[in-house]
Formats: sequence, structure tokens, C-alpha cells
Amino acid sequence: MSERTGNRFASKGFASMQNSYLQKSIDILAERFGKYDMRYVPAPHMPGETYFPWYGRDDEEIMVCVFKGGELHETFHRHDFFFFNYAWRGDYDTISFQRDNLVTIHEGELYLGQPFTGYALRGNPREEVTIVGVLIRKETFYESFTPMAAGSQLLDFFVDPLRDPTAEQFTVLHPDPDFPIAELLSFMICEYAHEQLDTQALLKSYALLLIEHASRQYAREHTGTAAKGECAQMLAYLARNVGRVSLAELAARFGYHPNYLSTLFKKELGKTFTQVVLEQRMQRAAVLLQGTDMPVDKISQQLGYANPSNFYKAFEKYCGCTPGDYRGL
Repeated sequence: MSERTGNRFASKGFASMQNSYLQKSIDILAERFGKYDMRYVPAPHMPGETYFPWYGRDDEEIMVCVFKGGELHETFHRHDFFFFNYAWRGDYDTISFQRDNLVTIHEGELYLGQPFTGYALRGNPREEVTIVGVLIRKETFYESFTPMAAGSQLLDFFVDPLRDPTAEQFTVLHPDPDFPIAELLSFMICEYAHEQLDTQALLKSYALLLIEHASRQYAREHTGTAAKGECAQMLAYLARNVGRVSLAELAARFGYHPNYLSTLFKKELGKTFTQVVLEQRMQRAAVLLQGTDMPVDKISQQLGYANPSNFYKAFEKYCGCTPGDYRGL
């Protein structure tokens, strides 16, 4: 046997071991899924409706769940976390409360939902389906992932319900070949099934990659709503670095003179650079105030305010109330 042939057989053997380990991990999580204490409790501020609170451990920020079977008939419910449900094998249905219709999620598609999304999953009793779900605590998403995903259309989908209760509450993505969703989920499945001390840290890294790729896919599928003009990329960059980039720094990064950039913002957006930055800061502040219990001083620091009192003054002037009053609305 030649060395090249031997290497090929070795690679096949390694791939077989990997697949075996992945399948074992899927089976572990599928068995674990049936043991979770998923209790329906009255939904806050929604009389007559039920929801799932976070059913992972207190020290968990990310969960990876696997449903495997045919009989799946959930009671309609809401929940207080973000989720990414992937049709790993087979098709399944979901009932959306807002649209009041049955949506079929086909194998290879990704179903995304926000906190308090209303839905109920339905399996196909004639065939086995495998659904892989990545669940992210609401506070973790807003605090850890919002800054990294800022500027993307997908982030707008995730945070719109905080601004508009009637906003669309779920979306379905159809991953392109360059979206390595199966690979990412494979890593997450194996890591979560065989937990170690640093598992949550690794899962957060994988979840960020999942969100980044989902953002690209969302943009491809929603090109009609994409930002237009020369300012689009700069606005996304500002959102990712909210409050930490000056006009001169932004101009240098994108190869413009500051004076030209200032004129461009005014022409395309009808706002000055300072107004754009303030708007982005206040929008992010509103999300963090409503979506998390993060201390106001920490929020001001995340938004680039060296002095919390400056944030308090700017927020009250922009929103007409103090951060504390806004949080209590």
C-alpha cells in the first residue's frame, strides 16, 4: 500500500470516528431533552398565555438542545430567550401565533425566534425528525452579542420587539453553501454533550459565529431592505464601535477626507456625524435598558461615555426621561 493510499484510508477512518462521536453526542442530547423540567407558567403581562422560563442551569448562558422523534405536539407557548432551531434531519411544522398559520421548516432550514415569540412545534408522526436548537439567555444576547452583531439587519429583527410589540417575531433562513451551519452546530453539539469547565466560554464563541453567519444570510435574503449608498458600511462600522470612533478615524478607515465625509452624511442621511452617533448610542441604550438588568453606569461605559453623568444628561434630553424611568416603562 502506498503512503498516499494509506493516508486516504486513515482520513476515512478519522472521518468515521468523528461521525460516530457526533452521532453519540446527538443521542446524548436527545435523551437529555426529554428530562428537562420545561414547565408552562403564566406569561408576564399576557393574561391567559403561558411561557417557558429559562430551563437550563443558573450558570448556563447557552444551551444546545436536540429533539429526535416523530411525535411532537407542543402546547402553544412563549419563552424568555432567543433561539436558533435547525432542521437537522427531516421537516417539521411550527405554528406562529402572530400569523396564526402553519409554517413548514424543511431540512436544512434555520428558524429564528426572539424572547416571547409565540409558537408551537409540530412533528411528523410518519417520519423521524431531528431538530437542533441553540438557546441563548436574553441578558447574554443583549450584553455580549449585541455589540458584535450591531449594524446588521438581523440584529434589527432581534431587537425590534423592544421598540414595537407588533414587530415580526420569527424568521426562517435558507442557508447557502458558504454558511457552515452544520459544522458549527456539530461543534456545539459535541461540546455541550461532553461538558467541561470551559464549555460555556466555547459555546459563546460558536454562538457568535452562528449569529455572524446568520446575519450575512439574512442580508442576502432581505436585499430589498438593505441600506443603500456610500454610508451603509460606515453606519454598520459605527454601530459595532458605538461611541468609540471619531469622524477623523472613520474618514481615515474608509479613505475619505473628514470634510467630505461630514458632507456625505448630511446629504445621504440628513444628519450630522454627531447626530448619527448620538442616535446609535441612544438606540443601543434603550435596548440594554429594556432587555437587561445591566447597571446604568455599565451601560454608559459600554456606549463610550467616560463620565456616566454625561450619559444621563444625553439620554434624558434625547428620550425625555431618565434611564431609570425608561427602564420602568
